[in-house]
Amino acid sequence: MEDMRIIESKMYDESIDGGSMNGNLVTVIGERTVEYEGRILEQYLYNIKGYACQNGKPFAALKANIILF
Repeated sequence: MEDMRIIESKMYDESIDGGSMNGNLVTVIGERTVEYEGRILEQYLYNIKGYACQNGKPFAALKANIILF
């Protein structure tokens, strides 16, 4: 996203298990705060269990869309 600015980013020392709103099991590895279209958004950085992303980067989702176990 070209007009997204990362304000703060933090990677966790230990990952946290969780789930996404669409039913995937995830491993949360960090969080960040971004500015996008004039709004401040809080996101989790995560990997989907059992899926290897081709570019090797984690996914990002709004904190409200990830449930921590």
